[in-house]
Amino acid sequence: MNMLRKVRLTLGMLCLVFVTLLFVDFTGVLHAWLGWMAKIQFLPALLALNAGVIVCLILLTLIAGRVYCSVICPLGVFQDVVARLGRGRKKMPYTYSKPKSWLRYGVLAVFVLAMLLGVHALVALLDPYAVYGRAAHSFLQPLWMWGNNLLASMAERMDSYAFYSVDVWLKSLPVLIVAAVMLVLVVVLAARNGRTYCNTICPVGTVLGFFSRFALFRITIDKEKCNGCTLCARNCKAACIDVKNHAIDGSRCVACMDCLDKCHRGAIGYRFAYGKKAEKAETPAPETADRTAGRREFLAGSLLLAVVLFYQLAGTLGEWALSGSLFTALQDFRIGIPGMLLQVVGGYWVICKI
Repeated sequence: MNMLRKVRLTLGMLCLVFVTLLFVDFTGVLHAWLGWMAKIQFLPALLALNAGVIVCLILLTLIAGRVYCSVICPLGVFQDVVARLGRGRKKMPYTYSKPKSWLRYGVLAVFVLAMLLGVHALVALLDPYAVYGRAAHSFLQPLWMWGNNLLASMAERMDSYAFYSVDVWLKSLPVLIVAAVMLVLVVVLAARNGRTYCNTICPVGTVLGFFSRFALFRITIDKEKCNGCTLCARNCKAACIDVKNHAIDGSRCVACMDCLDKCHRGAIGYRFAYGKKAEKAETPAPETADRTAGRREFLAGSLLLAVVLFYQLAGTLGEWALSGSLFTALQDFRIGIPGMLLQVVGGYWVICKI
């Protein structure tokens, strides 16, 4: 097994276990030790105006791709577990599919509007951290508490009070229905098609996917070594490997590293995306059209992001000057973050279509 994949699986499972323990713990003890796991989740950090976490996650994505989706996000790792169990004996159950951009950006637009209008129920419905947390808190915590009560009963018979019984409360019926529907949706999509939820519905995946297109390190295909066997594509849960055109959709790739071990010719690898290929001694290899287009997209996206940030910061400084309150200005900046994301992602989509 590739070392990168081993590291990814280990860290991902640890994050999944830690976050699950946060949602099932009823004593509050684990929150003192693992509370930081909740603080590094994308949307909770965005709503809390935790600029440090947001900047770090975006920088991580710009450097290494959608590592957040494959390691930190509990719903993403949970989908990997379901996909592994769901494919059964099918060793290569996936195939390349074209991106459903209209659905991805449509859901993101609805999500941003819900944030701007204060429709918190819809925001919580689409937030991947909330989706997993709602399911764990609704279905796993009661089981955890019943197990605790069983241990407490057994300990009491031995005159030990290491455990104590607690009342088990189930969530209201509407909460249970919403949790069950979203859980079934995620499980069915993951079991059948891997990371479909991440690349079609999840707003966090769409936002990070915009930045991961320009990641310094990402999975690429060496055209000279590739023989078109499609082994990598048939093992890609994100369905983003287009073997025919030797291209990988960086916005959908979640850096799971599952494809790296499948190629027997070493044609696919996790590499520095902007470095020069190994050149032959005689003549240097010409720059490809794909790389030129990628650089243009990177420059266009960077310029768009810089312009949006400039106007938002200018507005914040103006608000501070007029009101005399830095807190009010920062609050206005926080409220404007969803709109900024919509402008950047929507503007980039328009630029690519022109």
